[in-house]
Amino acid sequence: MMYYTIAAGIFCAAILAWYLGTFNLLVQSRNSVDQAWSNIEVELKRRFDLIQNLVETTKGYAKHEADTFRDVTAMRAQPQKFADAAHANAAQQQMAATLAQVMIVAESYPQLRADQNFLQLQGQLTETENRIA
Repeated sequence: MMYYTIAAGIFCAAILAWYLGTFNLLVQSRNSVDQAWSNIEVELKRRFDLIQNLVETTKGYAKHEADTFRDVTAMRAQPQKFADAAHANAAQQQMAATLAQVMIVAESYPQLRADQNFLQLQGQLTETENRIA
């Protein structure tokens, strides 16, 4: 009878150890996902800021492109916290389309493409895009 009690105790201890190990693994995984999402949000905010700076630089050269600049400013005013990946993806697709418009405007102005500030912002934006990817 004593052997059954010892065996039952060892079995219960093994189940408890497995449960605690699994629980800790799940908590660790959740924290990793939260940290990864936080890193993505930081890069998305950096992207929004860089695009705004790029637009400000471009504005000086292209006064008549008000619609494009208004779109970027409106998107910049939206909250930067995304509820989930679907909302972030939708916002990023909209921002990518507007960024393409800004780049089209920039291509129309050779003196802008030669501007050092513009080139620096464009390089930083490319780095941010790579980190987001």
